[in-house]
Amino acid sequence: MKIGFKLTLMMIVLSLVVVGAVGITLLTQASSSISSLSYNRTVATIQDYGGEVELFLTNYWGITENLADVLKQYESISAQYRRSFINTVLRGKIE
Repeated sequence: MKIGFKLTLMMIVLSLVVVGAVGITLLTQASSSISSLSYNRTVATIQDYGGEVELFLTNYWGITENLADVLKQYESISAQYRRSFINTVLRGKIE
């Protein structure tokens, strides 16, 4: 074989190796970027939903505290008026 053909073949093989190495490097970087972006997106979404859940529970927490205060007075309400009193309080809170 001529030396020129051997050099050409060697250059083609080296070019393929370099292209493969560059491709693997780019795929690794892209995978890392995608993982980072998906993690950040997930964190942002969860924080948004967390705020909504906190707002939802905050609204009902006040109602729960008021009902707890009413039920603390359960013993001081006469027995014949307890049911109607509790029903009235609950109806007022629900509406």
